Amino acid sequence: MRDYTATAAWLAGEKIKGHPVRLTGRAEVKPGVGGRLVVWLLNDSQRRIVVASVGAEDAGPLKGETADGLVWELTVSGEVGRVGSGTMTLDKAKVLKAKLAD
Repeated sequence: MRDYTATAAWLAGEKIKGHPVRLTGRAEVKPGVGGRLVVWLLNDSQRRIVVASVGAEDAGPLKGETADGLVWELTVSGEVGRVGSGTMTLDKAKVLKAKLAD
């Protein structure tokens, strides 16, 4: 498993498609369907560049933390899925670390 910032992974794009990765960066977290969380990792301009759907069992320190408007510093692991249209997906995602951003 390789470590990347969210921006570095997004820039690598197709080169890392299908690979297991550990991503770090600022993120927005929204409630999803069926108790899942939708995690959007952001670039330096606060643009959403990587999206992951995380099950409640894999939410780790984010479990129960879905208040709108909060920005988090996250470490998320998973496998790079689709790449294109300005967004990368992270499949089989798990939240490893989370703290509120400064």
